[in-house]
Amino acid sequence: MYIPFDQLHPNAKIWIYQSDRKLSETEQRDLANQLTDFIDEWTSHSNLLKASFAIKHDFFIILAVDNDYAMASGCSIDKSVQFIKSIGNKINVDFLNRLNILTFNEGNYFMFDFNSIKEKYKNKSFLPDTKIFNNLVELKSDLDNNWLIDLESSWLKA
Repeated sequence: MYIPFDQLHPNAKIWIYQSDRKLSETEQRDLANQLTDFIDEWTSHSNLLKASFAIKHDFFIILAVDNDYAMASGCSIDKSVQFIKSIGNKINVDFLNRLNILTFNEGNYFMFDFNSIKEKYKNKSFLPDTKIFNNLVELKSDLDNNWLIDLESSWLKA
């Protein structure tokens, strides 16, 4: 059952899917319609999930479930991954490549693969104040404080 993203509890579980390219406005509108339809029917053990989505920064689809209402199960999560894969295939976008990393600096987004970003970091070739999107955050509340983080304090530093 779809509810607006801003009405979900801050402790809602989220999954972040990053595209491998910028999504056009038309693609985002079409994706929003498909996501709404999917979420209206999304179930876990025959129970409707109280869920939502957001499309952010022209690169991200965020799915969210209110686990206090009904928990997403392994099968329901698998359905969502297959759905994301299928809508990506329709528009020739890979939402599942976790080796793509999006950085943000001075109002611009830059996409890197894991190896190239590690090499650039090691060679100190990033501008000061470069940030990356930490797509491993798990709660809706983390989007505001822990999603866009300083490159210097990220897991890439290791």
